[in-house]
Amino acid sequence: MGLKPLLWILLSLGLLWSKSSYGKMTGGTFVSGLGQTLSKVVDKNPYPFFKQFLTDVAIPNSVLFGNLTLWGEVLVALSITAGAILL
Repeated sequence: MGLKPLLWILLSLGLLWSKSSYGKMTGGTFVSGLGQTLSKVVDKNPYPFFKQFLTDVAIPNSVLFGNLTLWGEVLVALSITAGAILL
């Protein structure tokens, strides 16, 4: 059986991450809308540390966090797909 099942799992995950990151990049509203989305859910967060982190750090810097999330997702997609191809 070998590594073929692992190859297909990795390739599928890499393509799934690629599809998700492509949608975020072409949609154009992920980075600009992240602050609004976080503002909606901050009151429902039961953990005081995370609530404080969201209000003090993440929401004021939502563009930075949005870009980091977007490009991190792209890099993960490329890494998983390249790893599956090179396997």
